Amino acid sequence: MLAAAGFAITVAAFYPGIASIDTIAQYEQGLAGRFNDHHPPLMAWLWSVLGHVAGGPSTMLVLHVALVWSGLWLFADGAARRGLRHAWLLVLAGFLPPIIGIEGMIWKDVSMAAALLFVTGLLYRASAHGSRAGGWVAAMTVAILFYATAVRANAPAATGPIAVYWAACVFPQVRVRTAIRVGIGVLALLLLVQWGIDTRVLHARRMHASQMIETFDLAAIRCAGGDATIPPAFVRDDADAKALCDAFDPRLVDFLYFDHDSPLQMNTDHSALRALGRAWRQAVVAFPDTYIAHRWRAFTSLLGFGVPDAPRLLWNPYSVPNGYGITFTPNAITGAIGVAVAFANALGLYNGAAWLLLAGAVVWLSWRQRTRRDNTAAATLAVSAIGYTLPYFFIAIAPDYRYIYWTIIATTIAALLTLLGQLTPVRAVSR
Repeated sequence: MLAAAGFAITVAAFYPGIASIDTIAQYEQGLAGRFNDHHPPLMAWLWSVLGHVAGGPSTMLVLHVALVWSGLWLFADGAARRGLRHAWLLVLAGFLPPIIGIEGMIWKDVSMAAALLFVTGLLYRASAHGSRAGGWVAAMTVAILFYATAVRANAPAATGPIAVYWAACVFPQVRVRTAIRVGIGVLALLLLVQWGIDTRVLHARRMHASQMIETFDLAAIRCAGGDATIPPAFVRDDADAKALCDAFDPRLVDFLYFDHDSPLQMNTDHSALRALGRAWRQAVVAFPDTYIAHRWRAFTSLLGFGVPDAPRLLWNPYSVPNGYGITFTPNAITGAIGVAVAFANALGLYNGAAWLLLAGAVVWLSWRQRTRRDNTAAATLAVSAIGYTLPYFFIAIAPDYRYIYWTIIATTIAALLTLLGQLTPVRAVSR
């Protein structure tokens, strides 16, 4: 009942889905059938297929919400099957403002998190009492795991631990080392299939989005006084363009590229990209302290330090103007969620560092009690959260909260599974 209510409330609050600039770009690609890898081609293609089946852009919202609340129900049912008391709290977690607050945004971050939550929940339920996940569960979960892996460029950092968990649930008799090898093999296969679909089936154009990271770092070093040069191919020759350091913001790359007077431009020429790579490596080697300081500033901004709430998009119940009829009108339920988001933010629940510490505590406790309780799912989620978040130290280019959305969902469920295990007698858990 809680899961059904959560699904209905979320859809009612956000229908037909909230569209940002990124959302519209993906929707356009799906409609036109012409894709690029700046946004996940597979998600745009799936959205176009769902639109043809059910009509309109709201299908992606319904899919995301269904995956989230089904995943929470699967975790709760799996916990109940293990004899854990108060398993319903796992479903109730879906109402937490950091989880429900951006669930209505049609973003790849939400898509990845929803898919991973469902996959892990289904495996957790199927493996109750040491049971082996059946063939249909194995096939279904690996298919959705493939989607989650393909939906963000850095998704493998999150899906890797879950691929190992998949192997452990499908082959419960194997040793941990074998499960790790199988999980790595599965992840490698998924990435190979993704490459084939993106390049050979969908013919997605490569945009080389990594250039934004490299130019962001070069701008930081140059504007701090270092001798770093961005190749001319990436510099706009528009007379109205701002000077590089006037446009540079140490927390956000967008001002370098996406304003009308931004000083830089994207370039997909291979020789220009190689020149940029050389310039970036030389600058990082020559000014390591400046580079580390810049990366630390960008990473801590992502976690929520030293940046106003608005740039983090904690709450954004508005669709951008577009020519596709995608509009959103907030209602009373939307307003109530907005109030809860503001309250949760005041309590520090959007602090990414606190969630990382909590995930670390779950891993530590799971290791300490590995011989007494079934902590595999909790440890998997916590490792996934940590493994997904820490690499942002090197690649963060914006402080958007959505980048740590999976971190908070995974840590919440991991912490609750650990807590419920502590509140339940050991005999009940191993029953």
